[in-house]
Amino acid sequence: MSVPKGLLAWSHDGREHPPSQSIVDLLRQRFRAAAADHKIIASALVYDVKTIPPGRSEKTDAVAIALDHRDNYSVEVYFPYSIVAGQVQFEAPFGSKGRAEIFAKSDGG
Repeated sequence: MSVPKGLLAWSHDGREHPPSQSIVDLLRQRFRAAAADHKIIASALVYDVKTIPPGRSEKTDAVAIALDHRDNYSVEVYFPYSIVAGQVQFEAPFGSKGRAEIFAKSDGG
């Protein structure tokens, strides 16, 4: 049995300080292309967001991890954080159903 290889992706749109969303969109495009070519079986996209954690009413900073797998599994996990005295402090993570944007329905198996 062979050991699967990893694929690291990054993106740049040519601007010195591009909007985060345009970079996230470019990375999703790269992952979709790799999935369509059967080069990956799963993807994990990590980015910074503002989100409202369960039980709260105001947005907070969080690290988001969008996980997608070719076998029709997709989830987004959020790690809320704050920076206090120069130190990152994470709160309890929470998740939600993912967007399933990377793999086409026929890519499984």
